[in-house]
Amino acid sequence: MKLSIIIPAYNEESGIGKTIERIWNSKEKIIENGMEDVEIIVVNDCSTDDTFDEVSKYDVKLITHKHNKGYGAALKTGFRNANGDLLAFLDADGTYPPEYLYKLCRELIDNDADIVVGSRLAGKYTEMSKIRYMGNRFFAKFLGILTGSKITDTASGMRVFKKSVLPRIYPLPDDLEFTPVMSTRAVHEDLKMMEVPITYQERMGESKLSPSRHGYRFLMGMLSMVTQYRPLKIFGTIGLLLILAGVLIGMPSLVYYIQTHTVPDYLIYRSMASLILIAGGINLVTFGILSDIIVHVLHGKEMNTCRVRKFVYSPHFFARYDILGVILIVLGIVLNMPMMLEYITTMNITLHWSYIISGALLIILGVQLFTSNTLARTIKEICEREKNIQRDI
Repeated sequence: MKLSIIIPAYNEESGIGKTIERIWNSKEKIIENGMEDVEIIVVNDCSTDDTFDEVSKYDVKLITHKHNKGYGAALKTGFRNANGDLLAFLDADGTYPPEYLYKLCRELIDNDADIVVGSRLAGKYTEMSKIRYMGNRFFAKFLGILTGSKITDTASGMRVFKKSVLPRIYPLPDDLEFTPVMSTRAVHEDLKMMEVPITYQERMGESKLSPSRHGYRFLMGMLSMVTQYRPLKIFGTIGLLLILAGVLIGMPSLVYYIQTHTVPDYLIYRSMASLILIAGGINLVTFGILSDIIVHVLHGKEMNTCRVRKFVYSPHFFARYDILGVILIVLGIVLNMPMMLEYITTMNITLHWSYIISGALLIILGVQLFTSNTLARTIKEICEREKNIQRDI
């Protein structure tokens, strides 16, 4: 079994040489822990300093981009040119300890893991700045909330993984959000991920990472991955929060109406805001359900993999989902019936406009629920068709 170590480098003249030397000094230890051979691949991402000359002093495979493509693109170039069964990567700036690579390899081999991450946050010693430490903690917690993952360092730039898993984690971005997106996709692809605590040192040279700009990219990249696998988790949660906000905002208007059968002008805007929030929330929840079904069909996975999905995709829920749409349509018609009768008989409307808008919103929501239910049923039946064919045969 061969290990290929990829080092992406962009203007890293001050640290790349020492990093290569540390890897070579660790080679014997890596071989003692299950590797037959080790190759080092440095991908020079069109550096404008003396990175190329510095790397050329060493017996490594050097690949140079003609144009600067980004951290993730450099790693993917290294992966394409690697001959190893296992791939590893770490930064060129001396922040990650090559001396721990053998531990990551040992962990992968002993546990038949797909990916082993060197966790800076689980280690006893770190020179990471407070803002980066807090940001990395946040992303780890965020991924845990969205997926149930227990990975402590989603953005670690030191990993060892099987080359065979690349088709399952691709495509990946070209910039610095490569690692958190890789972690998020790996979790959703049910790959076996493990961690080894590592130390983390202050980098040599100037940092390319902007906490605000790249933090935003990290977040958007992770959200994008989640919506590709579990859209209901995102849209359903936001939708339910909007519905809850709408109910709370509209409660005074509802109480007042129950007591007096009128809606005073000072409560009209509160009532409208409530209706808009509830309508928007229901829209997002139904969109999340439809997206979730479509995504699971495309990925060929079971839809009822957790208690929430078992309820959402159960026949009982779909039946109520359908009935709820009809009920809302009927309520909207009933609410607007006096207005329609008044207009037909007198060609005039004296009913307060809030009734008209409320009824119209109820009808629109009811139609949406009814049609969404029909589409969801169709998709679900297509998804289960093969299973039912086998059952009938």
